[in-house]
Amino acid sequence: MSRSPLDLPADRATVEFLYRSGLLNRGARVAGARILHPDREWWNWIQKGLLAIGAALLVAGVIFFFSWNWSALSDIARIGLVEAGVAGCAIAALWAGLDNFTGRVFQVAGAILVGVLLAVIGQIYQTGADTFELFTAWTLLVSPWVFLSRSPAMWLVWLILATISVWLFWTQVWAWFPGRDDMWLAVLLAAIHFPALAITETVAGKEGRLWWLRSLLLAGVLVDLIIPAIALVVAPAKAELSIQVGAFAWAVVMVVYGRFYLRERRDVRSLSLLALSLCIVLLFVAGKILFDLLGIDDAWGLLFIGLISVGLFGAAAKLLFRFHRSLREEESRG
Repeated sequence: MSRSPLDLPADRATVEFLYRSGLLNRGARVAGARILHPDREWWNWIQKGLLAIGAALLVAGVIFFFSWNWSALSDIARIGLVEAGVAGCAIAALWAGLDNFTGRVFQVAGAILVGVLLAVIGQIYQTGADTFELFTAWTLLVSPWVFLSRSPAMWLVWLILATISVWLFWTQVWAWFPGRDDMWLAVLLAAIHFPALAITETVAGKEGRLWWLRSLLLAGVLVDLIIPAIALVVAPAKAELSIQVGAFAWAVVMVVYGRFYLRERRDVRSLSLLALSLCIVLLFVAGKILFDLLGIDDAWGLLFIGLISVGLFGAAAKLLFRFHRSLREEESRG
């Protein structure tokens, strides 16, 4: 049963559908497009981009200021200047509003300056702490700020700090233990990133909100798990338990999230990341068959790999374009 035109969502696809149906003339079509996408929208994006770049340059300026003037500053001045920067960012974030874009930029800047403060304290007092302890302390100190901010960007910063902390702990502390299997690190990082992706999907819903965070987290999970998957393809006879677990987890993510993004979310960006991961693994499978099983010469093997690569990525792009076109047609039909 078709819906009334008044029940259609107010977006560009609906305007085009009504125009093609003869319900809008050319002037109404142009006016509707201007209402949905006003000219000042570009100016808003420019403002936000310049604000983010300015905040990044400001934080970088603070770091380089200390690097250049380190010997000329007293201990109190070193710590006091960074603390003033952290306090200033916190006050500016509260003044601008925690849910405002400007406030969120100041929140991220303040969280980064917390790490600068810890680095300055470590240099002054020579605590002898390992790098992983610095990042762990950094993660714990900004955690209350993250919970209060309700900002996806702050959660992403926290997740990056937690990931670096785990990676540094593994390489600096766990490296001394005999029989260490580094492939478990990839599985562990995936176990950190996967719940974050699941939470993001729950919060974002079907409206397409937080698509950038979804894409980053999905890319992180796939990068974590594609390493053991490739290792299993390259040397299946030498695959230890960590490689088997990681490769199995990669296959589960590909199947479950492939169906989820195809049927539920219908998100082209996420499907593109899954397709890229699948094509990379299939290229290694093709290389394994050509070089090891068939024993083809390197020159011919590379030629066949190139042809297979063109075929795989071309087919993936064609399917993704077809899926995207079907989405646009569904939106037009309402």
